Amino acid sequence: MDSEQFAFILGFQPSLYGGLCYVEFGVQPKALDHIHGEKVDLTKIKYYECEFRMRLRNEDNSDQWLYSDDPETNVQKANRIGDAIAIMTTDTRLAWVLVKIYEKRDLRKAKQFATVALYKLGGGGSFSGRSDFESVLAASE
Repeated sequence: MDSEQFAFILGFQPSLYGGLCYVEFGVQPKALDHIHGEKVDLTKIKYYECEFRMRLRNEDNSDQWLYSDDPETNVQKANRIGDAIAIMTTDTRLAWVLVKIYEKRDLRKAKQFATVALYKLGGGGSFSGRSDFESVLAASE
């Protein structure tokens, strides 16, 4: 799964003891398309190769996701995993993190991420990072 600016990767690690798994989530900015000098095929990147990664937590705040022999139960679990991803990240939130990281290191890059984020937000919305985007764009290089 991906967006215009980011590739989103899911990985599942089964428990050695069965009955549960761990769900790994990676986000790779498409602008960062080289790792250790090698071109990255974003259709084949693994979650552990992504610049941003985390283990998803379920509604009980555990990183263990139970699964079942019943396909319908597993579909419901898959929907909950999707909900966990939607809550944890959006393109705008990731751009906000990147703006904060790059505003001191590379203002040009920070401005690029801020521009994309403000475009995604449009004229409305009450996203708390909007002022950070605007201040980075107003800063002189």
